[in-house]
Amino acid sequence: MKRFLYLNNDTLSSYMSQIEDGLIKNKIETAKKDFETEKVTKGTVQAEASVDLKILSKGAEANIDSTLETERKNKDLDSHSNSVEKIIFDETIDRFEEYLNDNHYLEGNDDIGCFIKIEEQIHIVDLEYYKHIFSNENVLNFIKNSTINERYNDRISEIKKTGNGKKAEYDSDKLLKEIKRDVDKEYIEVSNNIDAILNIIPYSKFGIMGDYLISLDEEYFRDKTKVVAFKYGGKMTCLGHLTNIIKNDVITDASNIFSSFPSLINSIMLTFFNKKEIKIIHPIAIYY
Repeated sequence: MKRFLYLNNDTLSSYMSQIEDGLIKNKIETAKKDFETEKVTKGTVQAEASVDLKILSKGAEANIDSTLETERKNKDLDSHSNSVEKIIFDETIDRFEEYLNDNHYLEGNDDIGCFIKIEEQIHIVDLEYYKHIFSNENVLNFIKNSTINERYNDRISEIKKTGNGKKAEYDSDKLLKEIKRDVDKEYIEVSNNIDAILNIIPYSKFGIMGDYLISLDEEYFRDKTKVVAFKYGGKMTCLGHLTNIIKNDVITDASNIFSSFPSLINSIMLTFFNKKEIKIIHPIAIYY
């Protein structure tokens, strides 16, 4: 059983419509319309919400029937609509993966435009959240002081190991000021880089899996977007397609000032994410 962090219903529906001639969105709207007009019966739910067994597994039919029958009795249209979509799309992603595997679409190299399935540790980056931290003086000072104290203790320990305990005590004030100056400079640089990336890239949230940078649209999260960076991590599966590879190999035209922009943007991104190469993934689904 999959637990979804992210599912792009629109992209999945588009692909399945091409593969199966099954217009998933139309089926959902039909089920919603029947519910609104109080025509939803057990037979109607099974007929419309199951979206044909050629797309969904047999287990989905029972899940939809049980869930929606309860919501029909409670006249809960919003809950009904959400449940229809979630059950349909949760089942459909399995059918889609099966199609990709059967047709060997997931066996290619990392070529732009290819489908890709990654199973790795994921780190969620929320630049708006980081920006909020850097704009909150109390939180920022707490983080900086923790960093300063950790570096200071490490340096003093290294000096004492050389047998210069008196020197460590004598130079402690000077050392503390040097570390504080360095940390202040580093955090100012990081803050400026966050602002730059937010203005360059049309996404504020990313998933990072090794050298893969996964662009995340808030619309398709299955959880509150404010908590995903804190709540989710560990090994997950990402199914999507490779849309771009960023590296410092852009050829520029010295006579055209705008031709240098792609190279500059690539350089900023590679520096910010500390990578030599970044592979951009447009995700269809991310799940445990």
